[in-house]
Amino acid sequence: MDQADSRTIARCGELGIDQHGLTSITNFVRAAMYHIALPGTLPADKHLAIDNAVRRATNRIACQGRHGDSRSMARLLSRGALELRERILADPSIPDGRKLAHWRALVTDEHQDPVSEIETRWNNDPDLTPEPVVEWLLAHPSVIVLREEERRIPSSNRHSGTPADRYAAAGIIVERVEQGTAEFFAQGRPVRNGRYHVERLPFEDA
Repeated sequence: MDQADSRTIARCGELGIDQHGLTSITNFVRAAMYHIALPGTLPADKHLAIDNAVRRATNRIACQGRHGDSRSMARLLSRGALELRERILADPSIPDGRKLAHWRALVTDEHQDPVSEIETRWNNDPDLTPEPVVEWLLAHPSVIVLREEERRIPSSNRHSGTPADRYAAAGIIVERVEQGTAEFFAQGRPVRNGRYHVERLPFEDA
């Protein structure tokens, strides 16, 4: 991809995303824009192209720019989700091999900026390029929250106000952690790399 600006690189650094990751995130957006520009693209197909791009790119951001499961790899979690994983780790009735699956069943990936809101911004700018979309997604990454916390977000707030406003209304406190949950439950044991693993490429080496 073209050389990223310094603000984008700095934000990627905060989120643990390298050059490969930023390229992957941007390419999802580029592919959607290419699809939308094709002759005969139907309105429903345009919606699906944008929705898929935003969700795939958001997942890449949550997984530090890699292919994976955001609930296993994300570093932005609600305090409630963090407390839950501590309780599950300490619960001897849950086998070690089932702790991650147990936790994953009780949490969800919550978009700080609703996907529909990003789609609206996208549709409102006929001259939009990929870079602003990537900046939107990097600014407010998704957060792993308890399913019960997601249900507490007032319906009137889901598509209005800032992410901070919506989370404050639901009593959700977001924290950044050093370990994704798969690594947390592994407790020092090696976490297997996925089948699409690639080595990290720092921006200064790109």
